[in-house]
Amino acid sequence: MGCFEAANGGTLFLDEIGNIPLHLQAKLLTALEQRRVTPVGRNDAIAVDVRVISATNLSREQLADEGRFRQDPLFRLNTVELTLPPCANGPRISRRSATGTGDCTPASITRRRSRFPPRPWP
Repeated sequence: MGCFEAANGGTLFLDEIGNIPLHLQAKLLTALEQRRVTPVGRNDAIAVDVRVISATNLSREQLADEGRFRQDPLFRLNTVELTLPPCANGPRISRRSATGTGDCTPASITRRRSRFPPRPWP
C-alpha cells in the first residue's frame, strides 16, 4: 500500500518536499491534479481523496530559482504558506527541567511551568 492509498480520506504529510527528484515531481503533480494514483503492480488507477501538507526548509523562491522544483507541482501545493522561525530561535528548555521528576499532578506541572518565563516566539 502506497502513501496516497494509506492516507485516503485523510491527510498526507510530505516532509522536505524540496528534495523530491524531478521525475517524481511529475508523478506527484498527476496525483494532485487527477486525484488518482496507480499503485505498483496494478494497471488501473484508483481514486484518492487526500489533503496534502508539505514542508521544506527552503523558500518558494529558492525552490523555483535553483531549478530544483518544477513550477506546476509547486503551484498546486502552495495554497497556504506558513513561515516559521527556526526552532533555535524558540524558547530553551533544559533536559533536566523537561523530564522533571515524573510527578504529573496539576500542582507540579504549574510549578515547572513557572520556571519558564513567556518569550516572544510564535
